[in-house]
Amino acid sequence: MDCITYNLRENGNNSDKFYEHLNSFSQKVYEKLNDEVGNIISEYIEFVNSQKIELPRTNQEYSIEILTFAMTLQRYYSPSKKNSLILLNFLKYLYSVRKRSEKFKKVVDPIRGFITGKFIFPKINKNYFGHSINLKALSKLILWLEATGEFEDEVKRFKNWFLFFEDKSTKEIETMFDSFGNVFNWFKVEAKNELGKYSSCVKFFLKNEHKNYKWREDAIFCGKEEVEYHINMVASEIINWGFKEDFLKTEKRVVLVPACMHYNNGEDCTAQIDGDDISCVGCTSDCFVNLIRESGEENNFKVFIVPHSSSFRRWLKRWENTNIRSSCCRLFT
Repeated sequence: MDCITYNLRENGNNSDKFYEHLNSFSQKVYEKLNDEVGNIISEYIEFVNSQKIELPRTNQEYSIEILTFAMTLQRYYSPSKKNSLILLNFLKYLYSVRKRSEKFKKVVDPIRGFITGKFIFPKINKNYFGHSINLKALSKLILWLEATGEFEDEVKRFKNWFLFFEDKSTKEIETMFDSFGNVFNWFKVEAKNELGKYSSCVKFFLKNEHKNYKWREDAIFCGKEEVEYHINMVASEIINWGFKEDFLKTEKRVVLVPACMHYNNGEDCTAQIDGDDISCVGCTSDCFVNLIRESGEENNFKVFIVPHSSSFRRWLKRWENTNIRSSCCRLFT
């Protein structure tokens, strides 16, 4: 397929203009979030700290959570209502089996692909706002997200928000969700105008190519809409603002790159594998991964390859229960 879903170069030789444009637009988004839902963010931060449900995070992160939460409601709330609890719990179980070992993955993925194509994929639509919602329905949405296996980070965040909503009346929840919906609908229009030129082929891919993914276990991951790309772009910028101070204090820095950056789709790649660490050895001079590795040697950072988004989380998990101070500046995928 010649039409790449997103291209940051905008007919130029590099992506510098994109990042300048992204920075200015992200500032506009962050100001809008603070104006529209800043009081909710402050209340949530106070709740998180008083209940000690997680280590305090940045205001930037919580702002992006609200934007992501609103997008998730609009895109996935309705399909989550249409699937049975038995099916979702079974799919969730299969995903837990899949994560245990590569040998399980080879067996489980075709089964998950069939279930997704038959029962999950056809029900995804964009009809949420305007519907009433309650905590039981929200709990089922979170289960649906877990069952797909594509929203591990979102599930962790939404479970904490669920605890926050438990202390609220139905009217308070509806009022907050209305605010979430308003700011998301504003973002969707503005992001299309500001960032649409960088994601012009997403619609083409979804219309002409994505149907071929129906029976694959990653059908949902590969079927993201244009606004989801835009949220990832803006999120990478805004969250990095919150991480910057801690990041500058770190002594060791690592760049994780996706396996799709391999030259020739990774054929004949001789990367060194040591547990979760997959290291480029420079076997192909013009491979993008190798070019980043060479930059790392010059600028004092290491490069590791991650084959899937779940590998990113697994790679960082080694520090989850330690007191090592870590920070992450993350690009979008």
